[in-house]
Amino acid sequence: MEAYPTLKTRIGLPSLSLPPILLGLAAVAIAAVALFFLPALLGVGNAPEASSAATASPSPSGIASTATPFEPTQVPGPTPQIYLVQSGDTMSRIASKFGIPLQVLIDANAVTIPNPDVLDIGQEVIIPSIAPTSVPDAGGTPSPAPS
Repeated sequence: MEAYPTLKTRIGLPSLSLPPILLGLAAVAIAAVALFFLPALLGVGNAPEASSAATASPSPSGIASTATPFEPTQVPGPTPQIYLVQSGDTMSRIASKFGIPLQVLIDANAVTIPNPDVLDIGQEVIIPSIAPTSVPDAGGTPSPAPS
């Protein structure tokens, strides 16, 4: 007699006398089927409208006709600088120092500096960046030679 009972005597199942390679292939097949249906069970993958497009006849070019057009990327605006007021600074001097019109500087700081005639040392002044009106030439055209 054996010291340890087998499965068939304990549970009453018939013995599994299949070769181990077939048992392994069966396990792989079951796992493959489970993995194939897992995304559908979890709701991952095709959206409802895309699944109806999958049953329709394919387009002649082979590209799905339900493509969503992309929005163009927004061009970021210029980033303003912050200037700390020093002794002797005025709004007009700051504007000329940065090469911007005085009224543009006053308008950019209307909230933080209500009176542009009075500046305190260490006060922050927003220096707005003015977007260029044209793209500079990249050096493609040579300058005429002096005669």
